[in-house]
Amino acid sequence: MVVALVQAVVYVGVALTPPFGLRLVGDWWLALPLLVCGRPAFLSIGLLVASVAGTEEAASAITNFVVLPMALLSGTFFDIAQAPPWLQAVSNLFPLRHMNDGMLDVLARGQGFGAVWVPCAVLLGFAVVLTTIATRVFRWDDV
Repeated sequence: MVVALVQAVVYVGVALTPPFGLRLVGDWWLALPLLVCGRPAFLSIGLLVASVAGTEEAASAITNFVVLPMALLSGTFFDIAQAPPWLQAVSNLFPLRHMNDGMLDVLARGQGFGAVWVPCAVLLGFAVVLTTIATRVFRWDDV
């Protein structure tokens, strides 16, 4: 969690420099609950990958299969609002989409506490579901 918070401070610090021009508005500190709720969501992906992968190579391949589409379809690199409706629906399945939307709401759009509830609930729900699946799939005899 400390690493995630330090990374967030560095990233936002860089984004605040003149070349990037981020201007924090409103309750920007509400990004912290999103970071805290996002961490278990992304860790649950790792747990599930580790539960189904038999080797390090398989884990790497599965991770790329999950992370690359998630990064591309979550609005991290381009505005997903320009994508076809079916692709927007698919992007809602990824936790990164909800974290991105929540971060934009509190860091740049000036929205308050109400903008954090839904993304945090989705992130925590995602973590619970994937962790539950991972615990059901994991077998010690595979280790």
